[in-house]
Amino acid sequence: MANVAMDENQNNTEAVEQFEGLTGVQKCAILMLLIGEDEAANIMTNLSPEEVKSLGSSMYEVQDIDQETVNLVLDEFLQIIKANTALGFGASDYISTVMSKALGNEKAQSVLSKITPQDANNPIDILQWMDAKSISDLISDEHPQIIAVILSYLESAVASDVLSQLDPKLQPDIIYRLSTIENIQPEALKELEKVMEKK
Repeated sequence: MANVAMDENQNNTEAVEQFEGLTGVQKCAILMLLIGEDEAANIMTNLSPEEVKSLGSSMYEVQDIDQETVNLVLDEFLQIIKANTALGFGASDYISTVMSKALGNEKAQSVLSKITPQDANNPIDILQWMDAKSISDLISDEHPQIIAVILSYLESAVASDVLSQLDPKLQPDIIYRLSTIENIQPEALKELEKVMEKK
């Protein structure tokens, strides 16, 4: 047992070292290899000839990279996506700051106390307390767009674990949808909450 644990630690260390040695283009290349031919081709059409050449050669460089390193690239990608969506953890602070600047501290606190959603009543927030296997079982039958939105809401390490447990055929589509998520409209979030409540 001790040898197995040592091997895992060594593999993790090697994966971290390999990940830290990757360039941004190589990380993009790994994601391009994960999302599938159609989605990758679609992205390539929006790049300059120099970018296509650079990305293409990087795809050859990383094609044999190990799964642990791929997972680290996915973790980082999910962190970036999460930081750039309206569902990021910074949203509450942003709303509070805007309200304070607009209304003054006292009035802002009064308004915020009435409009701030209660976390316990939000079915999506409950996912934060579930393990990756339970979440993947819960959402595996949902549309890839819904899965992508849910993953963007989770902590990146959990989201990466959930993604790895979903149907491999769906993973490229979900990764592509994650990469194209921008701001999530409140109406879409309400629909998502309804889906989760039915579970």
